[in-house]
Amino acid sequence: MARKAGFGGDDQLMAAIAQVGRRVMCITDEAWSRFDPPRAARRATAIAPGVSLTDGEMHLDDDTDPTAAPTLVLRVAAAAARSGARIDRDSLDRLGRFSREWPSQWPGGCERRSRGVFVGRRAGSPRVGSAGATRPD
Repeated sequence: MARKAGFGGDDQLMAAIAQVGRRVMCITDEAWSRFDPPRAARRATAIAPGVSLTDGEMHLDDDTDPTAAPTLVLRVAAAAARSGARIDRDSLDRLGRFSREWPSQWPGGCERRSRGVFVGRRAGSPRVGSAGATRPD
């Protein structure tokens, strides 16, 4: 059956099914969170310059220019990891489309901030990523 569907074998078919399942899970999780944001997060709270926590999601403020600093992506990710919040879809799209390429030399303080992304996440909190990202917990 896998070969008839255009896959090289059963393992490739199952990997494709698993990838689609992860995407569906991520999108569903995001959609359900919009129906029931945490009560404490119903208003915008400034977290860092140009970054706010709005309705339980980390949000890149509308007047923030994603091309202004290559470290903005890291600041948003670190803030989301520390607060246990996901990054909202529009902010992810803007960061992905307009962020500058990461410099070959890490800017000062970025190594320390990046640890917040990888070790600052609490167990069970949402992962930073897009709908296509692998998000196993």
